[in-house]
Amino acid sequence: MDQHTYYVIKPTTHNRKKVSYGDALLLTESQARPLRNGGFISPDKAAAERIGELVREVQALKAGDTETADTDTDSNKEDAAQ
Repeated sequence: MDQHTYYVIKPTTHNRKKVSYGDALLLTESQARPLRNGGFISPDKAAAERIGELVREVQALKAGDTETADTDTDSNKEDAAQ
């Protein structure tokens, strides 16, 4: 059985274990096929790493937007009170 390395591009579970962005999995072609077709893994390491970076950037931006939205809401309440 010929095994290849695949990299996680969407968090999922594999063998009852959580796998996250960029994790390497050593799988046979038959084991990898459903995960590849589902868009969970890729044989391209660089692409998997980049996807992980982009997801972290988006999460950081969303966290920043939430803080900004809270600040805007607070300032609007103060303006309305005056």
